Amino acid sequence: MKTLMLQNMVKCNFRCKHCIISCSQINDKKINPDHFKKVLKNNIREKYNIPEKAAIIGVVAWFRKWHGLDFLIKTCYENGLFRLKNVYLLLLGDGPALLECKTYVKEKLIEKNVIFTGAVERERISEYIDAFDIALQPRVTSYACPLKIIEYLAMGKAIIAPDQDNIRDILTDQKDALLFKPDDKDDLCSKIHTLLKNSNYKKELSRNALKAIEEKKLTWIENANRAISLINSSNNV
Repeated sequence: MKTLMLQNMVKCNFRCKHCIISCSQINDKKINPDHFKKVLKNNIREKYNIPEKAAIIGVVAWFRKWHGLDFLIKTCYENGLFRLKNVYLLLLGDGPALLECKTYVKEKLIEKNVIFTGAVERERISEYIDAFDIALQPRVTSYACPLKIIEYLAMGKAIIAPDQDNIRDILTDQKDALLFKPDDKDDLCSKIHTLLKNSNYKKELSRNALKAIEEKKLTWIENANRAISLINSSNNV
């Protein structure tokens, strides 16, 4: 998001040196993996009949075409991920593209492996994210700064997301996330398989995700501190 905005400002001959662009932030006091005990994770699995040892690939999204939920489901089905029988998609949200996704899932007889939760109360979303083994962003517009990705980082999740400028403003490929070629089913599936087969690497990404919040200063407090510092420095000019 920051990269794209700066590029557009340059095109418009905007004086970029006088502008600071900040991405979305989180309140790390409210979103913290230490707040969620194992019993909560197990409750989510029990609620949706997901075996304890199964891998949960989770997405928090509003069901619109540009979020790519249909792309994710088709990728998993066409590449045989559901034939492994221990891989489940847990899709949180509602929206106009939900019916199309549900129809496809029913036609392909994969209703056991693709779970639609519907809309989830905002204060309970972290409980669901805590149950994810892999947190995924299937698709994103070029101008967005998805807050869910920062929440995934704060929850210490292994993240897979599209490799594009606005995502690289937040994530570092192969350090705190794996990035795939946008809309490339084979590359996305390859990244999923990498994390399913390598638990140590997945844990490493998770640890680095937690560190990224502090290292990249992705909290509202840090954002406010930057703003105050800029105001103070401008008063001294």
